Amino acid sequence: MLKLREIQNAIRQTNSLAGAARYLNCSYPTLRKYLILYGIDIEQYKNPSGRGLRRNYSGKPRLDLQDILEGKVAYKNKQYLAWLLVKAGILQEKCCFCGFDSKRAIDQRVPLKLIFRDKDSTNLNLGNLQLLCFNCYYFYRSDITMEKIIKEVEKNS
Repeated sequence: MLKLREIQNAIRQTNSLAGAARYLNCSYPTLRKYLILYGIDIEQYKNPSGRGLRRNYSGKPRLDLQDILEGKVAYKNKQYLAWLLVKAGILQEKCCFCGFDSKRAIDQRVPLKLIFRDKDSTNLNLGNLQLLCFNCYYFYRSDITMEKIIKEVEKNS
């Protein structure tokens, strides 16, 4: 049984009767029944326009960054994950190898790629994640090493 004080508190905490019903963990018809029982006018608390309610327009549930990093949720979009990590302050917006941090004039973001140290993209531990500029990314991902470059230059000269 819902108490009058609980219902009044739920109405104060939320922007609609449907929100108050969710707050009380009951259905909207049940809340309506108790409002009528306690003699509370329903019309003044209705919100048909939805004013003040948050909307998730993408239709997808928002993922918690901690759940992604712990591996509870499979996540594929590496660039968005990199942006989330920078936004949360977990990773700095600069290259881990050379320290490159120049921002583009167009969007004021540093062009960086998220890499995995062990090259396993399912391992999302913070110790396994690094941000690299495109130059360092090219050297890191390719089989080119400085010895190979020096040998190639010496061979051609």
